[in-house]
Amino acid sequence: ELLKTGDVYSSDIPNSTAPLVADGVRVLKGDLQPKEIEEVAPPHIAEMLASPGEFIERSEQELSSEEPLIEPYWDPLLDPNVPANRSRLLVFLRQLVAAGLVTGVRRKKARIGLFFVPKKTPGSLRLIVDARQPNQLHRLPPSTTLASVEKLLGVSVDPSVVFAELDSDERPAEPETVLGGSVDLQDGFYQFRNSRMCGWFTIDLKVQASELGLTQIWCDEAQQYLPVSPDTWVWPAFSGMAMGWSWGMHVCHEILTSVLERTATSQDSLLLDKVAAPILRTGDTASGPYVDNANVMGIGAGSVSRRLKAVTDELDRLGLKWHEFTDEAVVFEMLGVIIDGRSHRVYHK
Repeated sequence: ELLKTGDVYSSDIPNSTAPLVADGVRVLKGDLQPKEIEEVAPPHIAEMLASPGEFIERSEQELSSEEPLIEPYWDPLLDPNVPANRSRLLVFLRQLVAAGLVTGVRRKKARIGLFFVPKKTPGSLRLIVDARQPNQLHRLPPSTTLASVEKLLGVSVDPSVVFAELDSDERPAEPETVLGGSVDLQDGFYQFRNSRMCGWFTIDLKVQASELGLTQIWCDEAQQYLPVSPDTWVWPAFSGMAMGWSWGMHVCHEILTSVLERTATSQDSLLLDKVAAPILRTGDTASGPYVDNANVMGIGAGSVSRRLKAVTDELDRLGLKWHEFTDEAVVFEMLGVIIDGRSHRVYHK
């Protein structure tokens, strides 16, 4: 919900925050290896992120009537404006450096805050970046074409199509059972590194590079990481793709959609808004990408498993981690609803 609108947050203090418990922050578990977005993104996304001044950053003319910059919200235990938090914040930032999500920059363009919300797993926390300030200074992303329940309800399973190869007296009264399954990107947004734009996501705490364990920092002028001496003063900068950045949902969704497109065969279609809903025949599948969730439905035993394997093989090739794999089943969840593939009924979750 945080990512559906341009302003991302509707109030100064989010509603469902949770206090920092270091052992509960998923991205600090040690198995995260963020990839530069340009390495895994489709060409149209890589082009925009490689030239943010042209595609993302608002011009001075666009900013002329902008309201004052929003002060980012912070977890109370980490707020850099509270001097007593400095040592605790440095420990947390060093952990983010080790996870590949924080670097240093010489110049800050905008400031962020960090806070946490509970995940479904008890005791597990999701790191959220309050990116309202950079969002004020960036254009809105292109429209994101998501899968939708409305489009899902338009999928057809026509017995006359599915069983066209059979004689009329051999055709069953009801069409074949629909199967479904899914797989999710693990830590979706934070698997991607957004180094070129990290200067827009700085933390208001000037430190020496050695305090964060940094031996190199991002340089905007050189457009690369450059070595620095331990006593170099830097601003910590979030280099992962921020959950809270107005472009984050669009970029993540486009990357996953491109994986589905690249792995599709003639029997595989996409289930997206503004695209005609498919008619499923035996062996066909329809995939509904939704940000970091790849949902698949199909006709015929093995069709969904085949499609999911192609997707996970491609994610492995890209070095992107996945989890919450659900293999093909007759009753399955897709886009927040429950589908009974035998009766072709859809229920609220």
